[in-house]
Amino acid sequence: MKMMLRLCLGGCLGLLPGGLAVATAPAVQSIPADLTAYIAPVFPVMLREDGVFKGNVLVAVAWDRAGIPRDVVVLETTEPRFAPAAVEAARQWRRGADRPGLEVYELAFDTSGVVVSYSGKNAAAMVAEGKTIRRPRVLTRDELDAPPQALRQPMPTFPATAQDRWTEARVTVDFFVDEAGRVRAPAIQSATSEEFAEATLATLREWQFEVPRRHGRPAVYAERWTFDFRKSG
Repeated sequence: MKMMLRLCLGGCLGLLPGGLAVATAPAVQSIPADLTAYIAPVFPVMLREDGVFKGNVLVAVAWDRAGIPRDVVVLETTEPRFAPAAVEAARQWRRGADRPGLEVYELAFDTSGVVVSYSGKNAAAMVAEGKTIRRPRVLTRDELDAPPQALRQPMPTFPATAQDRWTEARVTVDFFVDEAGRVRAPAIQSATSEEFAEATLATLREWQFEVPRRHGRPAVYAERWTFDFRKSG
């Protein structure tokens, strides 16, 4: 899955999730290159009142073919109260049509300065220049305390609409399992046809796992599954 970094450099204004900070310096913002519509998250007022002025949120966005977020899930955050602002803003983002998939974004919050957004490509260029960048890290099953057991896991069935055209098919999908054991932000990476992709996504919505844990605490982790369909009879 691709990753896109949002980095706050040199005194940020509410970076993505942080959003609109009150600052004496003019806000300068570079809109992420993959987005056609962008809403800046608003820095939560209650955090300023509590003396919290910085924070980071890592979110995954599953994009549909229309360029609209199918789901937004928080992967990690330095302060839980930043998470709703990040999700609310990300749900309003848009990107070009016919580019479905899964993207991971890092949102840096700060109450003053300049907001700067860097794509993965731009971040790579900065690293080449010797600048240090914190790259988002997504947990995998192997990093959990123990692999969570499936509580409900029906398998997708061969679509009736594809019976006359296919005898077998394959679908590969990326998704996350959240702190409650639910499948979130599923995104098709490859599929024999749209019918098989939709059958897979519909079935994944029914899956339920035990609560995944890392160091004893609920966690979100990434999965990639490949489903093989074969026509019966």
